[in-house]
Amino acid sequence: MLANYRIIDADSHVFEPTEMWPDYLPSEFKAFAPSTDMTIKGEKIYHKISAQVRQIGIQQIMKSHSASVLSRFSPESHLRAMEQMGIDIAYVYPTISLWLLGIDTMEPKIAGAFVHAYNNWLRDYCSYNPQRLQGVGTINLHEPEQMISELRRVAEFGWTAVVLRPNLVKLTSCT
Repeated sequence: MLANYRIIDADSHVFEPTEMWPDYLPSEFKAFAPSTDMTIKGEKIYHKISAQVRQIGIQQIMKSHSASVLSRFSPESHLRAMEQMGIDIAYVYPTISLWLLGIDTMEPKIAGAFVHAYNNWLRDYCSYNPQRLQGVGTINLHEPEQMISELRRVAEFGWTAVVLRPNLVKLTSCT
Protein backbone atom coordinates (compact mmCIF):
# COMPACT_ATOMS: atom_id res chain seq x y z
CA MET A 1 0.00 0.00 0.00
CA LEU A 2 1.32 3.40 -0.97
CA ALA A 3 0.30 6.41 1.14
CA ASN A 4 -2.97 4.69 2.13
CA TYR A 5 -3.79 3.86 -1.50
CA ARG A 6 -4.16 0.30 -2.71
CA ILE A 7 -2.14 -0.46 -5.83
CA ILE A 8 -4.12 -2.58 -8.30
CA ASP A 9 -2.77 -4.43 -11.31
CA ALA A 10 -5.82 -4.46 -13.57
CA ASP A 11 -4.13 -6.52 -16.32
CA SER A 12 -2.14 -9.28 -14.62
CA HIS A 13 -1.81 -12.51 -16.59
CA VAL A 14 -1.30 -16.08 -15.56
CA PHE A 15 0.42 -18.62 -17.78
CA GLU A 16 -1.67 -21.73 -17.51
CA PRO A 17 0.50 -24.84 -17.23
CA THR A 18 -0.31 -27.39 -19.93
CA GLU A 19 -0.51 -30.12 -17.32
CA MET A 20 -3.59 -28.48 -15.79
CA TRP A 21 -5.82 -29.34 -18.78
CA PRO A 22 -5.98 -33.11 -18.28
CA ASP A 23 -6.81 -32.49 -14.61
CA TYR A 24 -9.63 -30.03 -15.26
CA LEU A 25 -11.16 -31.09 -18.59
CA PRO A 26 -14.05 -33.59 -18.47
CA SER A 27 -13.01 -37.09 -19.57
CA GLU A 28 -14.69 -36.79 -22.99
CA PHE A 29 -12.55 -33.72 -23.78
CA LYS A 30 -9.16 -34.78 -22.37
CA ALA A 31 -7.94 -35.71 -25.87
CA PHE A 32 -8.17 -32.00 -26.75
CA ALA A 33 -5.81 -30.89 -23.98
CA PRO A 34 -3.12 -28.61 -25.43
CA SER A 35 0.36 -30.11 -25.54
CA THR A 36 3.56 -28.44 -24.38
CA ASP A 37 4.32 -27.44 -27.98
CA MET A 38 1.09 -25.38 -28.01
CA THR A 39 -0.88 -27.68 -30.28
CA ILE A 40 -4.13 -29.61 -30.04
CA LYS A 41 -3.89 -32.87 -31.92
CA GLY A 42 -0.98 -31.39 -33.89
CA GLU A 43 -2.73 -28.11 -34.80
CA LYS A 44 -1.26 -24.84 -33.47
CA ILE A 45 -3.44 -23.06 -30.93
CA TYR A 46 -2.07 -19.64 -31.76
CA HIS A 47 -2.81 -18.00 -35.07
CA LYS A 48 -1.52 -14.94 -36.85
CA ILE A 49 1.52 -14.72 -34.55
CA SER A 50 4.83 -14.87 -36.34
CA ALA A 51 7.68 -16.98 -35.02
CA GLN A 52 9.64 -13.79 -34.41
CA VAL A 53 6.87 -12.22 -32.30
CA ARG A 54 6.48 -15.44 -30.32
CA GLN A 55 10.24 -15.64 -29.72
CA ILE A 56 10.46 -12.00 -28.59
CA GLY A 57 7.46 -12.54 -26.30
CA ILE A 58 9.09 -15.58 -24.72
CA GLN A 59 12.34 -13.66 -24.24
CA GLN A 60 10.49 -10.78 -22.55
CA ILE A 61 8.66 -13.16 -20.23
CA MET A 62 11.92 -14.91 -19.34
CA LYS A 63 13.60 -11.57 -18.64
CA SER A 64 10.87 -9.88 -16.62
CA HIS A 65 9.41 -12.95 -14.88
CA SER A 66 12.35 -15.33 -14.54
CA ALA A 67 11.50 -16.37 -10.96
CA SER A 68 7.91 -17.07 -12.00
CA VAL A 69 9.06 -19.10 -15.00
CA LEU A 70 11.28 -21.22 -12.77
CA SER A 71 8.40 -21.90 -10.37
CA ARG A 72 5.98 -22.59 -13.27
CA PHE A 73 3.93 -19.45 -12.59
CA SER A 74 2.60 -20.76 -9.28
CA PRO A 75 0.32 -18.55 -7.17
CA GLU A 76 3.18 -18.19 -4.70
CA SER A 77 5.47 -16.78 -7.40
CA HIS A 78 2.66 -14.51 -8.60
CA LEU A 79 2.34 -13.07 -5.10
CA ARG A 80 6.13 -12.68 -4.76
CA ALA A 81 6.20 -10.72 -8.03
CA MET A 82 3.34 -8.56 -6.76
CA GLU A 83 5.27 -7.87 -3.56
CA GLN A 84 8.36 -6.85 -5.51
CA MET A 85 6.30 -4.41 -7.58
CA GLY A 86 4.29 -3.07 -4.63
CA ILE A 87 0.97 -4.40 -5.94
CA ASP A 88 -1.81 -5.06 -3.44
CA ILE A 89 -4.43 -6.70 -5.69
CA ALA A 90 -4.10 -8.29 -9.13
CA TYR A 91 -6.93 -9.03 -11.55
CA VAL A 92 -5.70 -12.23 -13.15
CA TYR A 93 -6.38 -12.78 -16.86
CA PRO A 94 -5.71 -15.86 -18.99
CA THR A 95 -2.93 -16.19 -21.54
CA ILE A 96 -3.06 -19.61 -23.18
CA SER A 97 -6.84 -19.70 -22.82
CA LEU A 98 -7.13 -16.47 -24.80
CA TRP A 99 -5.36 -18.18 -27.68
CA LEU A 100 -7.52 -21.29 -27.31
CA LEU A 101 -10.78 -19.37 -27.34
CA GLY A 102 -9.66 -17.41 -30.39
CA ILE A 103 -9.71 -20.54 -32.55
CA ASP A 104 -12.51 -19.69 -34.93
CA THR A 105 -13.21 -23.25 -36.02
CA MET A 106 -13.39 -24.80 -32.55
CA GLU A 107 -16.53 -26.79 -31.86
CA PRO A 108 -18.75 -24.97 -29.33
CA LYS A 109 -18.84 -27.90 -26.89
CA ILE A 110 -15.03 -28.11 -26.88
CA ALA A 111 -14.74 -24.36 -26.31
CA GLY A 112 -17.24 -24.71 -23.46
CA ALA A 113 -15.14 -27.46 -21.90
CA PHE A 114 -12.05 -25.23 -22.08
CA VAL A 115 -13.93 -22.29 -20.52
CA HIS A 116 -15.28 -24.40 -17.68
CA ALA A 117 -11.90 -26.08 -17.04
CA TYR A 118 -9.98 -22.79 -17.12
CA ASN A 119 -12.41 -21.04 -14.76
CA ASN A 120 -12.26 -23.96 -12.31
CA TRP A 121 -8.46 -24.01 -12.46
CA LEU A 122 -8.23 -20.23 -11.97
CA ARG A 123 -10.62 -20.44 -9.02
CA ASP A 124 -8.27 -22.95 -7.41
CA TYR A 125 -5.22 -20.85 -8.34
CA CYS A 126 -6.70 -17.66 -6.84
CA SER A 127 -7.91 -19.50 -3.73
CA TYR A 128 -4.28 -19.42 -2.58
CA ASN A 129 -4.94 -15.78 -1.60
CA PRO A 130 -8.37 -14.61 -2.84
CA GLN A 131 -8.03 -11.18 -1.22
CA ARG A 132 -5.05 -10.40 -3.47
CA LEU A 133 -5.62 -12.63 -6.52
CA GLN A 134 -8.89 -11.73 -8.22
CA GLY A 135 -9.88 -14.04 -11.06
CA VAL A 136 -11.09 -12.69 -14.38
CA GLY A 137 -13.23 -15.42 -15.91
CA THR A 138 -13.73 -16.48 -19.49
CA ILE A 139 -17.02 -17.18 -21.24
CA ASN A 140 -17.83 -19.18 -24.34
CA LEU A 141 -18.46 -16.97 -27.37
CA HIS A 142 -18.69 -20.11 -29.49
CA GLU A 143 -21.97 -21.03 -27.79
CA PRO A 144 -24.00 -17.96 -26.77
CA GLU A 145 -26.53 -20.08 -24.85
CA GLN A 146 -23.77 -20.93 -22.39
CA MET A 147 -22.53 -17.38 -21.79
CA ILE A 148 -25.03 -16.33 -19.12
CA SER A 149 -24.75 -19.52 -17.07
CA GLU A 150 -20.94 -19.28 -17.02
CA LEU A 151 -21.10 -15.58 -16.15
CA ARG A 152 -23.35 -16.42 -13.19
CA ARG A 153 -21.09 -19.30 -12.18
CA VAL A 154 -17.92 -17.14 -12.03
CA ALA A 155 -19.89 -14.44 -10.18
CA GLU A 156 -20.57 -17.10 -7.53
CA PHE A 157 -16.78 -17.42 -7.19
CA GLY A 158 -16.83 -13.77 -6.09
CA TRP A 159 -15.31 -12.55 -9.35
CA THR A 160 -16.43 -9.24 -10.78
CA ALA A 161 -14.99 -9.43 -14.30
CA VAL A 162 -14.79 -11.61 -17.39
CA VAL A 163 -12.67 -11.23 -20.50
CA LEU A 164 -14.10 -11.36 -24.01
CA ARG A 165 -12.01 -12.02 -27.08
CA PRO A 166 -12.41 -9.15 -29.56
CA ASN A 167 -12.43 -11.40 -32.63
CA LEU A 168 -15.56 -12.89 -34.13
CA VAL A 169 -16.09 -16.62 -33.92
CA LYS A 170 -18.41 -18.84 -35.90
CA LEU A 171 -21.34 -18.84 -33.56
CA THR A 172 -24.01 -21.47 -33.53
CA SER A 173 -27.47 -20.28 -34.43
CA CYS A 174 -29.55 -18.88 -31.59
CA THR A 175 -33.14 -20.01 -31.46
